[in-house]
Amino acid sequence: MAEGTVTLASPCSETLSTTIQMTRPLSGESSYSSSAPAVGPVSLVQRPGLTPAYVLRILRYRWGLISILGLMAAAIGFWVNHLFPPAQAKYTTHALIRLEPAEGLPAGTPARAEPRDLRTEVELVKTQFILTTALAQGPAADLPSVRRDPAAALQWLTAELKVEPVGPQILRISLVGSDADELPVLVNAVKDTYLREVVGAEQTRRLKRKEFLETVYEDCERRRTALTQSAMKGEETGTADERLLGERLSLLQSELFRIETDLRRSQLVVDVNRVQPDAPVSPTTVEELAEKDPLTRQHRSRISQIDVTIAEQERTRINPASYEPYRALARDRKNLLDAVEDRKQTLTQRSTESAADGRQKRTGEAHARTVRLEEERKLMRELIARTRDELKQCKADASAQTCRQYAAERLETISKDVSDELTVLRLELKTIARTASIQDAAEPVVKQPSRQHLRTWLALAGPFLLVVAGVSVWELWAWRIYGPEDVREGLGVHVLGVVPRLPDRTPAKRVADVWPNPLTDSVDAVCAALLHAPRSGASPQVIEITSAAPGEGKSTLARHLAINLARAGKKTLLLDADLYRPAAHVAFDLPMGPGLCEVLSGEVTLAKAIHRSPADNVFVLTAGTATAGAFREIARGAIGGILGDLRTEFDAIVIDTSPVLATVQPLQVGRYADAVVLCSLSAVSRSALLVEAIRRLSDLGIPVAGVVVNGAEEVGRYKYYSRSGCPTPPAASPIS
Repeated sequence: MAEGTVTLASPCSETLSTTIQMTRPLSGESSYSSSAPAVGPVSLVQRPGLTPAYVLRILRYRWGLISILGLMAAAIGFWVNHLFPPAQAKYTTHALIRLEPAEGLPAGTPARAEPRDLRTEVELVKTQFILTTALAQGPAADLPSVRRDPAAALQWLTAELKVEPVGPQILRISLVGSDADELPVLVNAVKDTYLREVVGAEQTRRLKRKEFLETVYEDCERRRTALTQSAMKGEETGTADERLLGERLSLLQSELFRIETDLRRSQLVVDVNRVQPDAPVSPTTVEELAEKDPLTRQHRSRISQIDVTIAEQERTRINPASYEPYRALARDRKNLLDAVEDRKQTLTQRSTESAADGRQKRTGEAHARTVRLEEERKLMRELIARTRDELKQCKADASAQTCRQYAAERLETISKDVSDELTVLRLELKTIARTASIQDAAEPVVKQPSRQHLRTWLALAGPFLLVVAGVSVWELWAWRIYGPEDVREGLGVHVLGVVPRLPDRTPAKRVADVWPNPLTDSVDAVCAALLHAPRSGASPQVIEITSAAPGEGKSTLARHLAINLARAGKKTLLLDADLYRPAAHVAFDLPMGPGLCEVLSGEVTLAKAIHRSPADNVFVLTAGTATAGAFREIARGAIGGILGDLRTEFDAIVIDTSPVLATVQPLQVGRYADAVVLCSLSAVSRSALLVEAIRRLSDLGIPVAGVVVNGAEEVGRYKYYSRSGCPTPPAASPIS
């Protein structure tokens, strides 16, 4: 081997330069040789691809992590889906109303009912009075959404209800919503309310008009008959005619006075309802509403129960305020009182809104009555004007007979006009109504389907699959070692053995029986690979146990390897050279010092620093108390002289050192070892770090015997050892 130098940095306070002469034999340096070449520098092979087989392998080793993260992600996805739900399915339904003039009028009779403007009918259907009445009466009042919040239901209905003409004199009332059961009920309620409150009111007005005209007609006929008979007999005089016209004029004026009085009252009611503000709801009324409200009674009943419990706590405890249940009851009582007050405010608001709706209805009725009275007043004034003209004409006419004849003719003309109007009204009432329903709202049809189930499945499965993909990519980047095939085939590195782990499903009562068998056999297999492989030289005497990174089981392997070598009949020494995290003294319950550091510093002799362990034929040289001087002595090669002395006393020396990539001590100590064994932990160790550790050891010419994989599973091993009646060999160690 060519001579070379390597500069190593010591972890002590000062930086030292240590020259390693690779060709100069040092005291205690290894003279071990093997026909099987040691592991040389390893080049990083290409990372495995993200294939289905690789993903299944990751699922096998990371199922716990994937299950936890997947369930958490699925729960978050479900919560987000619940927080932002998709749009519900939209349904639509409609009803049709026909607007036509009355049929069956006689030829030549002027029709009084002309078709209204469709825009006027649309506005009438969508008035707040119609919508409020529709929600307050009939089946619509029993709908859950209306009972829950009438104001919100009215606001939604006002915004969503559509009334539009679809043909000559035909209106369509349509509604779009997410509740297929409520839509037809609401549409039919609006249609029926419009027909009842608007069309029905017009029908009622016609009936009253018919009764009035029938009274006028009968009076005119009676008076005309009387005048005719008087003219024929010549018994009536001009004075009688004037008296008759005067009585008629007085009667009409009295009727006009009554109509104007009723008209002023109606106008006063309309004005008062428009300007008069809503009276506030009295506390007594609010309390009555609260007594009738089931929710308020429930809250008050719960408050009474809490008061009884609080009184019981105050009577039985000295300081109930420090008792957490007492404080919780007090908080619950306060929350219930606040809920009762909030409920009272809600009831007050509903009562105020109901009073406002009633006032609006009364205003509409008064307005309709005002319109009717104005028409009657106009008719009365026309009749009075005619009567006055007749009276003047009668006075101006010198002949009483002529006056009577004229009065009779005028009454006949009036009777004819009234008779014509009565004929039209009777025919309108008997024939098809001007406004009628031709189609009720049927079962709604789907306008926009819902995707709730699809989104729910995506919210659950999507995050879980993302977690699987994320963990797979993460594991692909980490490039971990899961089994011996990853080291032997993936990296091309010799595997000395596999130390399995105890299966999680092994019953607790059988752990003590099952665990020693596979552990002992696994460590024996490692010993056999080190000691009994075909070689040209002697078996390795000094074995260094290390790892690429911390936490990969090197100290445990070193301890069990020493015990198994001693069980094989070799006088074995376990040397704890991990000065940063020594573990041998804890495992064997020995004092930490004096140990290696004290021997390196010259404080004690080597013989006094070696301790006998509880295991047979196993001796331990603990790490001792680490000092800067101990690190300097290791860097100078003093460890070689100590190992040279130990070679003469012990058959096998197992050195537990710190990780290769963490400190420089494994490289300094490895120069004097016959073989270096690297540990890796299944599902933890990373291939890149293991390759780097082998490269560093190989660059210094340190022989690497191979790799031991800790925690890997071997198929069939535990089934074999778990058979009943299988003898259990002696425990490999007094410790676990």
